[in-house]
Amino acid sequence: MVGWFIRGGGKKVADKIIKSVKPNVPKTATEKAKSKLNIVRQKTKASKAKLEQTIFESKNKAFKKDGFTFDKRLERTKTSDEKRYNEAQIKKD
Repeated sequence: MVGWFIRGGGKKVADKIIKSVKPNVPKTATEKAKSKLNIVRQKTKASKAKLEQTIFESKNKAFKKDGFTFDKRLERTKTSDEKRYNEAQIKKD
C-alpha cells in the first residue's frame, strides 16, 4: 500500500505506509495444530533458557548475588496496570 505525505520543502512523496496488519488466525485443523506446536516450542525454549540461566548462576556464585534470577519463591512482579490500580486504591482511602 502506498500512502502520500508531504515532506519538508513541500514535495509530495510516495512511501510505503503500513495501514493495517492482517491477523494470523488458523482456519484448518493442520494450521491450528501448527499454531499450537509453535506455542509449545516457544514455551520450551523459554523454559530451557531459564534453566540454563539458573545452572549458570549456581555454578558461578559471583553472578548469583541475593538469589536466583528466576526464583519461584520470589513474589511475582506486578504489571503497570496492577501498580496503577493499587496506587488509585491507596489514594481513595
